[in-house]
Amino acid sequence: MWAGLVTGGAAVASPRDMPIELEAADIHGEVRNLADLRGDIVFINVWASWCPSCVKELPVLQAFHEAHDGVHVWGLSLDMFRDAERLPEFVGKHGVTYPVINVSPQEASVLGYIEGVPMTFVIGPEGTVVGEYLGPVSREVLENMLSSQQQGR
Repeated sequence: MWAGLVTGGAAVASPRDMPIELEAADIHGEVRNLADLRGDIVFINVWASWCPSCVKELPVLQAFHEAHDGVHVWGLSLDMFRDAERLPEFVGKHGVTYPVINVSPQEASVLGYIEGVPMTFVIGPEGTVVGEYLGPVSREVLENMLSSQQQGR
């Protein structure tokens, strides 16, 4: 259903009025609540292990996560119905240390319309979606998205 939907990346602004409500257990059983991160910037990457572009960007997201204190990275995996039990081993093999939450496409839609995977959303300090990017992110894309949010503060 989601495979092959991404052909390129395009930055799209998508400000919203209401804070995103998202609380779920990550793949290690720790409950994560987006409301706990209000005041900070959060990058949420919607991805799946069966998506080659998604897997390719995992090291980019991990490096970005490691480089920025006070900026959070979460992964929302759409492996809900496929390979879910192997997801902890998969992310460990790829060196991912940021939180990964396994969700259905309907649960991920709390962020807005998911056009394809990978898709990255930026949640601003007020808890609202302040930006989104369809397609695999590069370090430059992530840094530019962060910079635009920091300048807006």
